[in-house]
Amino acid sequence: MSINFKKKHATILTSLLMFAVLSLSGCATEPSPSTTLINATEITLEGIVLSNGSVFVTKSTLALQLNHELMSLTLPDNQEVVIGSLTEFVIHPEISESYPMQARVISTRLLDEKTPVIEAPIYTGPKVINHMPKDSHFIDVRTPAEFAEGHIQGAINLPLDDLEGLIATQAPNLTDTIMVYCRSGNRSATAAKLLKQLNYSIVFDLGGINAYQGEFVTESP
Repeated sequence: MSINFKKKHATILTSLLMFAVLSLSGCATEPSPSTTLINATEITLEGIVLSNGSVFVTKSTLALQLNHELMSLTLPDNQEVVIGSLTEFVIHPEISESYPMQARVISTRLLDEKTPVIEAPIYTGPKVINHMPKDSHFIDVRTPAEFAEGHIQGAINLPLDDLEGLIATQAPNLTDTIMVYCRSGNRSATAAKLLKQLNYSIVFDLGGINAYQGEFVTESP
């Protein structure tokens, strides 16, 4: 896993804690050590529903580093969400410090049942594949030779020229999360467009491996 990803997660939690301490100074009640309590009655988020409970945050009312982060949200018993949709979530202000961060949902509002290709940073791939390995696919669309020279941990190689013929076997469920990357971003954009044409509902274009700052996996010839 990328060292930068670990640092970014630590930075997010530090920001949450600092925000909470500043907000709660002067209050007699202290939050649990395992949660960050924001001084607000509720928090509003927008995000892509990856599975029932896992959300990729695209917008937040908080001045915190939540965008492009995963959250695990607990829905009320009487509410459901559409996988692949853009949905607004109103959540309680207690946010856990686990990864992904966790919170309880007060209400939801469907913004768009279908979403276009989602452009996200390259480090999104390892995060999502580690959190939901059964429902996500992290795909390197470069050539086998490029893949062998160095790829990101957890990625599989489905070259762009073969993608259309192989993807149904690799990802038979059209609501699975598909994430693609290449060398510089051109092939990943083409691959993401193709996947949407094949009716996959959640497609991430992660751009090029050149932007990745973690360690690479190499394969012997």
